[in-house]
Amino acid sequence: MYVAGTIYNTVTMFSRNSATVELTIAQIWRDGVGGVDGLDGASSIAISPDEKHLYTSGRDDDAVAVFSRSIPSADLEIVKTGSLDPVTVGTNPTYVITITNNSTSTATTNVQIKDKLPPGTTLVFAEAIGGSCAGTTDITCTFSTLAAEASSTAQSWSKSTQARPEC
Repeated sequence: MYVAGTIYNTVTMFSRNSATVELTIAQIWRDGVGGVDGLDGASSIAISPDEKHLYTSGRDDDAVAVFSRSIPSADLEIVKTGSLDPVTVGTNPTYVITITNNSTSTATTNVQIKDKLPPGTTLVFAEAIGGSCAGTTDITCTFSTLAAEASSTAQSWSKSTQARPEC
């Protein structure tokens, strides 16, 4: 979250803990400090459509200050659980994959889980909570976003068509 400070000629960036909703000051830009200019009378803020820049109008400077934003990357963790080996003919092995975003930023682009079914099995059904799955032996589950500190799951059910040796 960003706040323009008209009286103190500042822009303050806050970070938010998604679990507690607590705000913490992450950075302060002040007119005339550290090479910052154009914030005298800072009065409004806009983010560029690609989210890479922050624009602030400096009413008393009659200027627009532009700041580059670094977009934090997500820290994704994937855990797969499921049927034990060996899979016997005619059984329906089930696999559950949990994806967790361990970062403080939302993962917004190309969040995917890719999995390959074991040899000798055919896909019966696959679904993703908050997403969609496609494929037959190579399964890809896609999520449009994954919020900070959130998890989602993908499940697949398959049918064993041949015995596999024990691992």
